Amino acid sequence: VDFPILRKLLLIYRSFMRRLFAAFLIVSLACCLWEGRAAAQEPVAPVDPGPWFEVESTFLSFGEIVPDVDVLPKSVVVRVHSDRNWVLRMSASPGTVLQTGEAVPADRISWRVGGTSIYRPFDPYDLVVAASGGPTPRAGELVEVELLVSLEDTDPTGEYRYAVRLFAEPLEGQEMDRAGERLAFPQERHDETISIMAVKKGVFECTLDVADFDFGDVDVRGTDYLTANVVAQGRNPAGTGGRYQTAPASIVWACRSSPPSDASFALNSSAADHVSGGMSPDALEVRVMGKKGLTTGFQPFTSGRVLMSGLKVTPGGSSEGDLDLRLTVFDNAPSGRNIWVVRLRVAVDP
Repeated sequence: VDFPILRKLLLIYRSFMRRLFAAFLIVSLACCLWEGRAAAQEPVAPVDPGPWFEVESTFLSFGEIVPDVDVLPKSVVVRVHSDRNWVLRMSASPGTVLQTGEAVPADRISWRVGGTSIYRPFDPYDLVVAASGGPTPRAGELVEVELLVSLEDTDPTGEYRYAVRLFAEPLEGQEMDRAGERLAFPQERHDETISIMAVKKGVFECTLDVADFDFGDVDVRGTDYLTANVVAQGRNPAGTGGRYQTAPASIVWACRSSPPSDASFALNSSAADHVSGGMSPDALEVRVMGKKGLTTGFQPFTSGRVLMSGLKVTPGGSSEGDLDLRLTVFDNAPSGRNIWVVRLRVAVDP
């Protein structure tokens, strides 16, 4: 075997293979470049989500709402992003009392934008326009909507739940419904739901317009000593002592309730509520009078009896009447100073 010839043939083979490999690489690279150029020339469907927005919070709590106390508004801060003209709409669903499932109208919630206009109630059958604009900057455009819950006095007590929905959609390129309203394509509408909670507290209270009453000087004859707001009636019908009574409207009570309720008055005083100067505790009698209830007349101080029943108590203090006191100075009563503390118990339904 001629080794020099074999080595020469091996070198020629290697050189040929290197050139062949280089040619293959050049052809492959050219094919890749051609395919990339062709692909770059083909149209690509743009990703177009339409207007969208961010909400600072999707839950608002108004806490406890008490009648006659102003409710502070709550703000919903929205950052809208869009590359075209857009509109931000809102709607509210009827509310629900959590404890009973009772529906409450959507107009208990009102809204305004940026604190620059009056509050307007939601229309449960239509969307309202909160804001609109053109293409937004990269950081988006801020929209502040103030919401206010205003429950009526006649609304039931309990926890209220509402849902307010926000919709961002383009102004152009929308389909039209039969009524001529614009309808965004589903892929172009972005919506979020904000949950709203408020707790209505019930209120029932009764007041008297005076803290104390003084019969002044009295005697067994029922003599008139010209004491203010005291009517001297002479001897009582049984002839056992002198009688005195408070003048009409000298002691006035007033009650209010939200929501409206039925109430009854009863005496809740005991003998311990009488500082005796020698007179009997039951020498004093009490009566409650009013236009919206049934009175039981004068009842002895320690009897614990009902003074009025079936009283219709409404908001606004519209239920009112007189608290009358009647004092009998019996013939066997010694002279002295007597003090009574009149206690009333009011039962409410519900």
